[in-house]
Amino acid sequence: MHRYGGVPVPQIGRQDFLERWKYNAGEHLTILGYTQSGKTTLGFQLLQSVVHPKLQAMVLVMKPRDKTVAQWGRQLGLLRTRTWPAFTGWRRIFGAGQNGYLVWPSHTFDPDIDDPRHYRTFRATMLGSYKSKKDNIIVADEAGGLAKELHLEKPLKTLLSKGSSMGTGVWEFTQRPVDMPALGYNGATHLFFHQDPDKRNRERLREIGGRHDPKTLEAIVTHLPEHHFLYIHRNGGRLVIEP
Repeated sequence: MHRYGGVPVPQIGRQDFLERWKYNAGEHLTILGYTQSGKTTLGFQLLQSVVHPKLQAMVLVMKPRDKTVAQWGRQLGLLRTRTWPAFTGWRRIFGAGQNGYLVWPSHTFDPDIDDPRHYRTFRATMLGSYKSKKDNIIVADEAGGLAKELHLEKPLKTLLSKGSSMGTGVWEFTQRPVDMPALGYNGATHLFFHQDPDKRNRERLREIGGRHDPKTLEAIVTHLPEHHFLYIHRNGGRLVIEP
């Protein structure tokens, strides 16, 4: 047991946590942390422990380049596609036997061209997962950007509010929690928080609800060491995950 901001919290190593963590199809998950905090690596480590052909992941990638995402995509056996429905070369892939996809549209680096195309591609992926009769996971690699920059907040809210009953879990990773829909907090079963110096971001902890006192959570998050994450099960316990 360690103390963070005077609050006693159990602490566990990353590998031990990954071996013990349980995920059920349709549950939502949120990871918050600034750039280089390790949120993407943690997210893909969690994904590695649950993804398989009957629980596919569709990872929505906004950045033009991301070595971490590309490496994890290969490691997890995720096919890279620039469009949705997914195509590789001239052959359409229907997904049988696959762990999922990296939905990674091409970039011209002109936002007037790229943003409308990315909007259509990501929206089609999100709504396709919602209509699917199979359990799946939509991974929003930068949920704040999807919501505010690409104006996908409405389909994101639809998945957060209704996707769970359809077997669609939404996993949101973001460094800008102020841009996320509130459902990313109070609708998520699993939440992971890195230390955050931005008071506006920490204040959104008030929206979590459940059994957790927001002031206590803010005290813990404020005093977390680098690359440590506070894990919260919305209706259960909490603990700190070491690197």
